[in-house]
Parts: sequence; structure tokens; C-alpha cells
Amino acid sequence: MDKPVAEADSFHPPTKVVKMASGRALDDADRYPWLTAVADWISA
Repeated sequence: MDKPVAEADSFHPPTKVVKMASGRALDDADRYPWLTAVADWISA
């Protein structure tokens, strides 16, 4: 049975992608929306 896959970075809001691309690390507050989005995707 095939399982759906997704690119983890696609769950980050665009502003966080820009932050990461500039070489700045994300902090816990930056990661929270990502964790929520991943959890929502898994639940769906």
C-alpha cells in the first residue's frame, strides 16, 4: 500500500522559508506553525 509523502519544508510559512534561506535558524516559536501543519496533514 502506497503511503502519501510530502516535502517537510512545504509546511513552513513563506516567511520562515525566507528566514532559513538567509541562514538564520528557526526558534521554537518559528517551528510551532510547522508542527501544527504537519500534525494537521497527518490527521487528514
